[in-house]
Amino acid sequence: SDHMTPAYIVEPAREVVGEFDYDPCTSLFANKLIRASTIYTAKTNGLTKHWNGRGILNPPGGLYDTELRTPVYRSSNSRQPCTETGECGLAPGGHKHQRDDIVSSAAYWWAKLVRELEAGRTRACIFIGFSLEILASAQAFECAQPLDFPLCVPRSRIKFDKLENGVRVSGAQPTHSNVIVCVTKDDKITKKFTKVFEKLGTTR
Repeated sequence: SDHMTPAYIVEPAREVVGEFDYDPCTSLFANKLIRASTIYTAKTNGLTKHWNGRGILNPPGGLYDTELRTPVYRSSNSRQPCTETGECGLAPGGHKHQRDDIVSSAAYWWAKLVRELEAGRTRACIFIGFSLEILASAQAFECAQPLDFPLCVPRSRIKFDKLENGVRVSGAQPTHSNVIVCVTKDDKITKKFTKVFEKLGTTR
């Protein structure tokens, strides 16, 4: 199930970082709005690629990311390697099935983004957290955390777009709150993020 980033989030993100050089988990249809010069889809698996420049990342959630089949970053407490990102995650709210060796798909994408930043490939990226749960689940990885970067908690839950009969439409109101994180080491970009996104919610 797609949960595409709506324009009212995409355009402020573009204002903050500039035109997008990459979107590592998207589709040809979704990229009509994003207009990233390099994209990776479920079949081309952005987790295995380098992310260069400025980007936007709305990671696949939970069990929906079932087409990506490759070993990915393991958490420090995983007992077995993950070979399919869908098997590494739980749908939002699925905590009653939580096991030590299962980490949310979004957390894997977060860890990958931080490593791209640390490697000097990513200059800036706007990360859209489908749920505030990412603030907890990312701790499965020994890397910088969402709370280490400027972020915005939108005052209204994001209505992610979906595809219906070939048309992009607004989805239903989600049952949980979201978070938007500005992942960069550039002070000018972080200041701009705070100024631009404070119109959408609480920033810090």
